[in-house]
Amino acid sequence: MQHDTSPHRAEIGGRVQPVQTASLVCCYSRMLFFQFFPAFTRFDCKVFLTDALHYLQGACETCLIDNTHLVVLKGTGRDMVPVPEMAAFADRYGFRFQAHAIGNANRSAPVERSFRYIETNFLAGRSFRSWTDANQGAREWCDKVNARFRDDLKASPGELFTLERSHLTWAPSVYLLHHAWWIWKGMSPLTPIASPSPPTSSDATSKCGRPKTKLKSIEGHASSPRTRA
Repeated sequence: MQHDTSPHRAEIGGRVQPVQTASLVCCYSRMLFFQFFPAFTRFDCKVFLTDALHYLQGACETCLIDNTHLVVLKGTGRDMVPVPEMAAFADRYGFRFQAHAIGNANRSAPVERSFRYIETNFLAGRSFRSWTDANQGAREWCDKVNARFRDDLKASPGELFTLERSHLTWAPSVYLLHHAWWIWKGMSPLTPIASPSPPTSSDATSKCGRPKTKLKSIEGHASSPRTRA
């Protein structure tokens, strides 16, 4: 599979604005998944790949990328060493990142071609109420495109994907955000005790994990463990 991003412009929320289009393409079947982001950080990269792999219900053994600093710690091509955070993410899903050699961008041709296709077929003439609306529309469009017969493939991407799917590593379930509660009255921060009942405003709350949309909160507030004055 191949992953890359490309800048585009889209009408979202009543105004035309720059967007970062993130795309993932399976090289055998040409299954396509893409999303739009206002910017594309390392966290956004993990959010996108999580959604893409759950859309595919699995991961290929290798994810080919360009030499993006979001993933690359050092080196290029096959000698590329990924950032530990991204290497751990890939390991969780059972794949590894591999960068194409500098000057050999043709190796990422499938994902590069997807950007022009998105720009001229999906974005052209469309407007969106919100980022959520844009990405929901993108997912529905992917469903249609992946089910459409292609002359160059002599099949639809979805039909070819039935063969490719058996070679994928199954994607793990999305984690649930758990709450850990500490009652700090007369206790050391190093010896937390879980509250047996729902916390009150006198309890300190910490969050384990970070969901892609927002931190879940207790009683409407997101807070960090701290000693009460």
